[in-house]
Amino acid sequence: MFVSKFLLFLTFLSVSWAWDIPNYMDKPSIYTEDTGVSISPQHEANFMSENPYRLPDNIKPLSYDLKIVPELDNNSFTFSGDLTIRIHIINTSDEIVLNSHQLHFHDHDINITLDDSPIGQEYKIPVSNLTFDTVYQQAIIKTEKPLRQGIVYHLRIQYHGVLTTRMLGFYRSWYYLGNETRWLGSTQFESTFARSAFPCFDEPRFRSTFKLRIARDSSRSTISNMRLESTSNPDPSIRDRVWDVYEESPAMATYLFAFSIFDFAKLTDDATGRVNVYAQNVSIAEGEFIVNEAPTILDILGNYTNLTYPLPKIDIVAVPDFNAGAMENWGMTTYREKYVLFKENVSTTLDKQWILAIVAHEFAHQWFGDLVTPSWWDYTWLNDGFATYFEYYVPTLCEWRMMEQFVVRELQPALLADEGSAHPMNGNVSKPAEIDAIFDVISYNKAGSVLRMIRHFLGEVYYQKGLQHYLRHALIHDSGTVTPHTLWHGLGSKLSLELLPNGTSLEDVVSTWVDQDGFPLLTLSRKDRNIIIEQSQYSRSVQRDGRANQDKSWWIPLTFTTDKELNFADTTTKVWLGPEKTVEIQMGDGLEWIILNIQQIGYYRVNYDQESWKSLAKALATNHTSIHPINRAHLLDDAFTLATSGKIGYEIPLTLSGYLTKEDDFIPWFVAIKHYGGLIRRFKDTEVGKHLKETYKGFVESAFTRLAAINESDRDYSQRLATSSLFPQACSLGIEKCESHFIKLFEDWLHAVSQEPSSEPAFDPDTKYTTLCTGVRAANHSVWETVWDYYVKTDVSTEKSLLLQALGCSQNNESLKKYMAKLTGTQPDDIRTQDYIMVQRSLMANPSGGQAVLEYLIDNYSNLLQLLKPKTVFGFFRALGVVLQTDDDYNKLSNFHGTIQGNYSVELKQVVNATLNHIKKNQDWIKVYAPLILQFYTGDTSSSVTPGGSTSQTTTSISTSKPPVTSATSPGTPSNSSTPKPTSGSWINKPSLLLIFIVSFLTYRAQFH
Repeated sequence: MFVSKFLLFLTFLSVSWAWDIPNYMDKPSIYTEDTGVSISPQHEANFMSENPYRLPDNIKPLSYDLKIVPELDNNSFTFSGDLTIRIHIINTSDEIVLNSHQLHFHDHDINITLDDSPIGQEYKIPVSNLTFDTVYQQAIIKTEKPLRQGIVYHLRIQYHGVLTTRMLGFYRSWYYLGNETRWLGSTQFESTFARSAFPCFDEPRFRSTFKLRIARDSSRSTISNMRLESTSNPDPSIRDRVWDVYEESPAMATYLFAFSIFDFAKLTDDATGRVNVYAQNVSIAEGEFIVNEAPTILDILGNYTNLTYPLPKIDIVAVPDFNAGAMENWGMTTYREKYVLFKENVSTTLDKQWILAIVAHEFAHQWFGDLVTPSWWDYTWLNDGFATYFEYYVPTLCEWRMMEQFVVRELQPALLADEGSAHPMNGNVSKPAEIDAIFDVISYNKAGSVLRMIRHFLGEVYYQKGLQHYLRHALIHDSGTVTPHTLWHGLGSKLSLELLPNGTSLEDVVSTWVDQDGFPLLTLSRKDRNIIIEQSQYSRSVQRDGRANQDKSWWIPLTFTTDKELNFADTTTKVWLGPEKTVEIQMGDGLEWIILNIQQIGYYRVNYDQESWKSLAKALATNHTSIHPINRAHLLDDAFTLATSGKIGYEIPLTLSGYLTKEDDFIPWFVAIKHYGGLIRRFKDTEVGKHLKETYKGFVESAFTRLAAINESDRDYSQRLATSSLFPQACSLGIEKCESHFIKLFEDWLHAVSQEPSSEPAFDPDTKYTTLCTGVRAANHSVWETVWDYYVKTDVSTEKSLLLQALGCSQNNESLKKYMAKLTGTQPDDIRTQDYIMVQRSLMANPSGGQAVLEYLIDNYSNLLQLLKPKTVFGFFRALGVVLQTDDDYNKLSNFHGTIQGNYSVELKQVVNATLNHIKKNQDWIKVYAPLILQFYTGDTSSSVTPGGSTSQTTTSISTSKPPVTSATSPGTPSNSSTPKPTSGSWINKPSLLLIFIVSFLTYRAQFH
């Protein structure tokens, strides 16, 4: 699934006002506690026998035949099912254990017969007992006679269930047609929710065929994984509704089975007739873009894998309510509306990019996940890592710079999440909650990044042929069920050993990346004419002697270039760095600078010695375009992150970034916005914050001036993406040219939409968010209400998303509290549950948002806990730990802690206490780092505060002179004094960027449980 990367992605709270980026991978529930080490395939049988959540392996399901009757009218909202499963008995037993959750049936609803009973006869196996284990979500059926080994039986169960609005299992959704509420039914079975729609063997290793019969009235239609085979005459037993009968599917996992019932319109592509788009009648025209592009995506993936898409059709369904963002059901992919519907002159360039990317992600799953499926959820990354990689690979073939964006949107967030508290790519999960949690940044971002690294050290030819062998071998020899060993066998089948370190196999190399969490930090130092590169595990905490944890090591493919070569295209491995942990490379004379990790192909960070950092800062200031945009972004991200954790002084990233006055490329700006935005938020209303904001404002104003001078119609793809990120920054920083221009556009827009009938003025979609956010920020509550009314009125999903974010830009306390109140669902036009995270991100990015949220939560927490899922409320409290930092904030929340009572009071007190701890850690971090950063700007190096609280004087070879505001110059000459480099001790290793990342992902996850 595509969690909306998450999406989310999520973008970090520090930059979320500028980018609506679906960085999340398919799954909403992400990033919980570490669940332990992985288990190897050879131990899986023992693990199943010891794990009560796993089904026994004495029965293999062969096929499902389901008749289902949904009740969507007259407020019934239930469904009934009549299910027959053909089961093959592996070992004689008098017990059938299968999954069932919140379904209702009794022992007399169960019928077990022989598969090959003689014609006219039916050999029944009586049921002696039926029990339900609600903890393990299992139904245990006891038989009076044993089921014999090698025999195939029919297991028939008649049952009932409820169509909830949880957006899981078989659920109901709605949309408005005028004043009428139109109900529809849809499914979301990944990961463990098929069992909520029909009793089943709900594990991915149990691949079976599916036959569906679904009842409907004449006002609706249905779809499923396969083509419609026939429609019956009206059946009196179901109130004269008809049965839609679907062709039997190939063998697949239960989580990929899908069906929907609705009254949507349909578009079919003209080129192949195999791609269908389904959406509301009012929106169906917005499906034209993707219905025309989708056949090309299928062709690209089919050609790459050398396996033609095997099903007769593939559907793209735009669902009004869809938590997961998108889902790869085989032959019937489902999406949030804004991820597949595009309206010309209204939707943005970024909307178009993400529609292509998300559909490519789900289509990639048709091969990686659907055609072949991991044996268990421990190996979720085999699905989602490949889908994440192809999500960027496919649009890049359209000459969009998606593989460059991969680094800043996928790899760098993975590094931030993988700093020691995450699980390995090969997980160890049992419970449904643990399974749900493994759909996270490790299984998506990190896995995609490691697969990208493997592709580069193997080379494209070996990588592609290896993947083709992997898929074919799995289908022929493993019935489509795979483990990581299957992949390594495929990739290594015809591999030249020269590509690997001497004496190693591919599995030896890659196991260091998939079987242990974390990643390496490479430290480069110069020694005469040589460079020395040393690896250690990256960690924000270090041992008492100042060294990082040395227990882990990786096989690292090293790539590099120098000022003499300037070759950023060659990403083949030059040297392998292995368990010996150190390598010395002869470089020759006259070397000015060296950059490790070309195009950040490798999954690691790099720290340089002081002289190298100084040389790189000088190179950027002198001619930044001589360095690849990805490596400019790479240098900025590593430098700021290393400084945040105290591994280098802040003078390094602040000097390095001085070249930004000349930067126009959106890739490095993505990183600059993230880090400067986070620092300015952290140090707001302080002297340090003023210096940071002044410097950053100068950088942004230079880029804004150049970009604004280009006529809108003349801007290319990259410039349009830069516009969508830089223009909101320019206006939020108070750059007058930006504010005055976009406030005038907002006034024109406001006048047009206030008329009857309303009509929008024509202006560039890529600046519409800037227009709305800037206007709302300066407006009163009455104007906010007008914008809200237009949000309710518009039917364009991408515009609706943009408006919802802009509503959170207000500085008016009344408006922000009204915004929060729209989450409660007490009014028909309130915000849909799937969009709660968007509201939270917008509020947390707003400098006034934290206070408004705190006040609203304190005044309304009891009511909110009744109207919303408790974890949604808890998520807002957690997010406050990132943005609140004053003593007044702390005291206000602390006083509230003592007044909490009623339902969920114990849980809420725990959450508030954790938030108070985060605020205190934020304050501690500021106390340490404020004087260190201030030194950089003031040049006062007489004394400084170290993380231990002492005063010290230090030296450095990086200048601490303030970078210019309007033009970039090379760094000054070395100074004898500088900001001291903090050591990592205890609380100092909890900087804001990590908190921002973790809290935003936890809050994102909380709304779905």
